[in-house]
Amino acid sequence: MRSRSSLAVLALFFATLLTTSAFADNAPNPNNLPPCGPNNKIGDPCQAQPAGQPGQAGQAGGTQNNSSNSGKGPNQGSGYVSPTYPIERNSNYFASLTTQNGQNPGQFYSVAFDNTSVMPELSYISVSKKLPNGGIGNEHLCTNLNEDATCRPDQWDGAMIHSTIGRCAEDTNGGCVSELTIITKDGKSIKASPLSKFPANLKGFNGFKANDGSGYPPGHVPWIFRAEGDGPGSEHDYLVNGFIVTGGSNQNGNWKFNTNNFKVEVVPIIRENVSIMKATSINEYTSPTGRVEVGPTIESACLLADDGICLHRRAFPDGIRIKLVLQLPRNISGWLNGSLSKPIASVTKKSDSYDEVTVEAAPGQTVMAGGNVLKTTITANDWNWRNSLGQDSGPKTFAAQMIAGQNSLFIANSGEVGALEWYSAWSKYFGDKAIRVTDAWSIMSTQKKNNNGCGNGSSGLQGIVSTNAAVYDPGAPTADTTNRTLNYRVASPINDPSGKSIPGQYAISMSETIAQCLYNVKSIPSQAQLIITDKNGTQVVQTAAIKTQDGWINFAANNFDFSDLSLLQVKLGADATVKPISTTTSPTSTPPTPTKPTSKVTTITCIKGKLKKSVSGVNPTCPAGYKKS
Repeated sequence: MRSRSSLAVLALFFATLLTTSAFADNAPNPNNLPPCGPNNKIGDPCQAQPAGQPGQAGQAGGTQNNSSNSGKGPNQGSGYVSPTYPIERNSNYFASLTTQNGQNPGQFYSVAFDNTSVMPELSYISVSKKLPNGGIGNEHLCTNLNEDATCRPDQWDGAMIHSTIGRCAEDTNGGCVSELTIITKDGKSIKASPLSKFPANLKGFNGFKANDGSGYPPGHVPWIFRAEGDGPGSEHDYLVNGFIVTGGSNQNGNWKFNTNNFKVEVVPIIRENVSIMKATSINEYTSPTGRVEVGPTIESACLLADDGICLHRRAFPDGIRIKLVLQLPRNISGWLNGSLSKPIASVTKKSDSYDEVTVEAAPGQTVMAGGNVLKTTITANDWNWRNSLGQDSGPKTFAAQMIAGQNSLFIANSGEVGALEWYSAWSKYFGDKAIRVTDAWSIMSTQKKNNNGCGNGSSGLQGIVSTNAAVYDPGAPTADTTNRTLNYRVASPINDPSGKSIPGQYAISMSETIAQCLYNVKSIPSQAQLIITDKNGTQVVQTAAIKTQDGWINFAANNFDFSDLSLLQVKLGADATVKPISTTTSPTSTPPTPTKPTSKVTTITCIKGKLKKSVSGVNPTCPAGYKKS
């Protein structure tokens, strides 16, 4: 769940995106590079395009945009735009699309769904005032919360602590990286060596424990690691950028803390030397509304910046898997979701304070979906998806701003509370093509805590669910005791920007004891079934082996077809017979009640090359490209 303070920063960020996204002027192209556009691979050089053509935002030629109408926000960076690399952040990329073909951005609601980071994540502590209407007032940047006299709880209502993950060999306190290993496509394991902090001169802060025992972990600095031999070429470096967010509240003049969420991403990087570039930093700034806010400088051209250096993503080497071993505080509990392919995970208790979390996986696809919808097209009924949501929904908050005319662009996290509802309601306007499809290796906390009744808040991590769907349920898969399945709702466009089909990916890793509790079984079988039910009730069944490692079970299914709204059910064992259930059940409700089939359900086998699928339904038909065997 995003903090209300974070929502305010995002509102300002999105408000400045459209005005900073003027397209590139004509620029020379001596190397005959392809134009920057939706089909470019991350990290591949491309040529910025003239105004009005698909391409990258900003001014070409690697210069600084100082024009008076640039719309540079109060915490924007240098305004630099790379002449040879695509826009780094999907948010900036999406904003740039709204100005194509001479269209007026003011005519549209620009809505997208994506699980990559909107802004750089570095260590910082801020405090804030609460407004009478419940909103967030002025914020203030702190050095710490136990010695900084300007940040005492009797002066402020709330606190937000962003604790970046460091390297365990340097500091064993807090979240840290114990090991990063790259496994090449031929099976060779390369243990990455620590290279440097980035930004080099950024400072962290010490952890703190309050009188009631709650507290927050120390904030470190991200590290770059090198894995020589990970693939061809001269670049072999990886940035590990992870963070733990802790919220604080003033209770009777004392700080009380609660860990909110966690995320870590492993990114293959390439450096670009830029003389005007300054290190990403955290600052206080005044927003256009006069409110004092805290946040990072935003360099839309860079993944992260240091003095003279702009980091860009490079493509993952072909066929690699990444093994990351982390130390995490045990109060990071429950489930994680991620962009991973065929993950194998395990968690072992390291001490009363820390777990050791090991995740090995190939990079997974991230699908950015959504679009620009004419405001005159939207009816009152198109906003009804908000009615089933509580107040803890970022999409609901931003939708209210759109209706009030205060905002017209929003990019929701793929697993945010309300994202699935919004996408499903507006998919008829978005079409069947994704905005952008990239690869990523990341895991993060689910936005909604699970209520499956297995485990508790002190149990540490319980499971990881991974999918390449554009949007998905905000919590852990829910247990359906009638069908003895774990259910998870997803939705996604079926094609990439070029019109090519996007094969579905889904994987679950969880503690064996949690699995036994959820499924009410004493032993775990060797197989599981994934039953995919589309919005019309048609079912497709895949069977896959269950792998067990260090007390965790791992299951993955791939190459299935998504729909505007799909229900993914995982059933242990070989019997995949389940009763059809609605795909539209609200994630805030109790597990869905099976509906009685009105006709006999039959199963057929469909083949495409070496691929084989079972399709169940009243009148089952094979998916596009498959034929009945």
